[in-house]
Amino acid sequence: MERLPKKAAGVSSHIFEDQLLVFSERAQRLYRFNQSAAFIWCCNEDYMSFDEIVVALMSSYGLGRKQACDDLNQVIEEWITQGLLAEESFEFKNQSGPEALPLTQEDYFTTPPPMPAEWNSFTFSLVERVFRLRCADKEIWNSIIDIFGHLVSSSLKPSVFVDLVESAGRCWIYCDGTPIVHDIPREHSIGRLTQEVLRIAYKQCHFLIAVHGAVLSSGKQCILLSGQSGSGKSTLTAALLKDGFGYFTDDVALVDRSTRNIIPIPVSLRLKEGSWEAVSAIYSDFAGRPWHWLPLGEKVRYLPPPHGRFASRLSDGFPVRWIIFPEYSPDKPSASASISRVEALDRLQLAGYDTGGYLDRTKIVELLAWMKTIDCYEMEVGRLDEAVKIVRGLTT
Repeated sequence: MERLPKKAAGVSSHIFEDQLLVFSERAQRLYRFNQSAAFIWCCNEDYMSFDEIVVALMSSYGLGRKQACDDLNQVIEEWITQGLLAEESFEFKNQSGPEALPLTQEDYFTTPPPMPAEWNSFTFSLVERVFRLRCADKEIWNSIIDIFGHLVSSSLKPSVFVDLVESAGRCWIYCDGTPIVHDIPREHSIGRLTQEVLRIAYKQCHFLIAVHGAVLSSGKQCILLSGQSGSGKSTLTAALLKDGFGYFTDDVALVDRSTRNIIPIPVSLRLKEGSWEAVSAIYSDFAGRPWHWLPLGEKVRYLPPPHGRFASRLSDGFPVRWIIFPEYSPDKPSASASISRVEALDRLQLAGYDTGGYLDRTKIVELLAWMKTIDCYEMEVGRLDEAVKIVRGLTT
């Protein structure tokens, strides 16, 4: 009685909201199975042979023997390809981490210019790390203030020293005296500096998951807006801020592994060119703000959060109570609909998330336990005022 291949090492199954999820450590991914695939997987876990599973499929789904055999063979081949079932003859690719990006012209080392004799300097706190940031170029400096100025904390002693040096339209970024970004175009300096400061801040965080999304607060609970780039998260965030919601972060949401609270990272909102008209309609001074290039060639403007309406300390963190997946649809009325937590997990994977290192069975169990406490929705965002009312209704 021939058995199906065994589960591959590092593969575990989990029942979540009456559905079967299978996690692969090798692929660092959760797979959601449909009903028939879940049936086959459970049969295999019960040590049933190939023929026994074929008979079970015929009985449960009314299939003929040939159809049942063909379906079972197809599923086995797919699972072997995905690395869910062990097969010695199958050559697996290393999927334990992302491939390194190819070097670009900006990454080649060149001789940096001398340090300026005079600097503009200020100290600010982010994720309870105190940065001292210096730059001599006045125009770049004004843009830096636009992003981090609301976080200024001059009374604290800095522990991280970041310098941006400009010469002849090229820039270098240093951390604690060591160059970390070499010879980039001046127009990319603001985007790269922001990325590096956030990267340094993230490194000390002990988080369960980092989700691509924005976070706001209503009372002592948080709303996570997640989705792929261009879905309208930051535009909706700007509108909700105008309506009085509290602000936690605009781009990456970190969930503290110990408390399950959101870790505040309240740098200014980063709004891409496609959102400028809508945001200018609710913020009268937004259109006059300077714009900057991101490294991938996109134009952005930064919008600081209102004074006194953003969280900045770890102790200010609140748990996520709602996840909303917005999708900008200018020709449709704003509307929302509830979705399952399993569907929400799929969408979080599409939007992109990080778990601070290798994802294993223990973290998956923690992640699923966290999701069980959250209500999940999808939302079409047409008119922003309508969308804000809907969010108010969902979170009241």
